[in-house]
Amino acid sequence: MEVKPPPGRPQPDSGCRCHHRGEEGHDPKEPEQLRKLFIGGLSFETTDDSLREYFEKWGTLTDRVVMRDPQTKRSRGFGFVTYACVEEVDAAMCAQPHKHTINGHNCEVKKVYCPVNCGSGTRNKKLRNFNFSIFV
Repeated sequence: MEVKPPPGRPQPDSGCRCHHRGEEGHDPKEPEQLRKLFIGGLSFETTDDSLREYFEKWGTLTDRVVMRDPQTKRSRGFGFVTYACVEEVDAAMCAQPHKHTINGHNCEVKKVYCPVNCGSGTRNKKLRNFNFSIFV
């Protein structure tokens, strides 16, 4: 059974590219958090470069990282990619709506969402300096 994205959403090879790009190659009106994807369930052999190779099918990446243990330098099994624009994030999400297979592992891909004033409340001063993200 073929799963098609909703009408109006970009396809992986639709040629959809960002409009109004700034000097850094991304739309300055789109916050980084809206252009970022969380990738969970990565193989321990996945590198930053293999993550880039897989996800650049759907657009221009401005950043990619496999999270590593600071002491052992071993992959922690998850990472992040940041696209140049939100349309490219949507293209990657529509391409494989349930799972992406990277280095033989079925990975969970989620949009990163950070509330506007996350971590800036006055209720708990200790939490004020942290950047909270929610994966949806």
